[in-house]
Amino acid sequence: MVYIMSNTEVKETTSSGNIDKAPKIILKAIPKEKNWILLATKHKGALKKKAAVAKAITKTGNIKKAFLIKSAKKGNTKLAKQARLVLTLSKFKKK
Repeated sequence: MVYIMSNTEVKETTSSGNIDKAPKIILKAIPKEKNWILLATKHKGALKKKAAVAKAITKTGNIKKAFLIKSAKKGNTKLAKQARLVLTLSKFKKK
């Protein structure tokens, strides 16, 4: 991750070292890579294998949306994180 500052200028603190009078710096996290989506998944096809075990694959080979929604509500598990990512990416505009 690369952190950039907003439009606020950074000024040095006074000679007394009073940090409270120094302006606040707002940091924003920006992905270093432009294609962060490619780096978001480490194990390609893992979610599809889990869906196949649960018999949540359609005839066309896609994962059922009901399975994704149900899996996304399972807290902080790896399956829930993968399902939430798929639901988020499905909302992106397709080229």
